[in-house]
Formats: sequence, C-alpha cells, structure tokens
Amino acid sequence: MIKVPTIAELLWDLKVVQLRQLARNNRIKLVIERLFSVYNATTKEDIIEILLDSGKVTKKKIEAVR
Repeated sequence: MIKVPTIAELLWDLKVVQLRQLARNNRIKLVIERLFSVYNATTKEDIIEILLDSGKVTKKKIEAVR
C-alpha cells in the first residue's frame, strides 16, 4: 500500500526559505503572540506550526513551492 504524505510531512521536507516563501504567497504573517510579547517566528518548528494552524496551506501549494 502506498503511503500518501500528510501536509505536515511535506512541510518538514521543505527548507526554511521555502516555508517563508509559502507563507508570503498565502499572505500568512509569521508572528507568534504570547501572553506579554509578540515576536517573529524564526525556527522551522514555529513556522510550520503557524502554517498548519492557518488552514490556507494545501498540498498543491506546497508542491508549487518545491
């Protein structure tokens, strides 16, 4: 049986530059808001978390960035 990769798995295969490009193309702000502070997402883990939470990222859009 062929395993189809999930959106999260596809995102983990991308480089940080490609993740930022994907966010830019979908108009997703890479900003993390905490209780008393707001800062830019810099790590791959933070960027992927924001992209997954946005709901705007699809497999087609990920393949377009690759």
